[in-house]
Amino acid sequence: MTASNVAQDNQDYLFPNQQMKLRLTALIMRRRVSEYKRMLNMALQIGIKPEEVKELIYQAAPHIGLERVFDFSQITNDILVANGLLRVSQCTLENGYGGK
Repeated sequence: MTASNVAQDNQDYLFPNQQMKLRLTALIMRRRVSEYKRMLNMALQIGIKPEEVKELIYQAAPHIGLERVFDFSQITNDILVANGLLRVSQCTLENGYGGK
């Protein structure tokens, strides 16, 4: 069973924000960057907090490696900055932002 199937199978048992976090996690684990970007924007619109998204990324590190986590962290920070949820001045290499 894949992470995508888990998200689909548990739709009836999870709240919408839980479903969205599960979908984001599945996209991170499968390294689906373009889909992750679209889904992250939707997640922020339904009230998922930036801290919750970052926690999903941090928890993925042992499974996908630090290099991939860094990539998703940069993508996430770019989207948070674009949505006004994070200031560029808060972004450093130490907290996962390379600045694009």
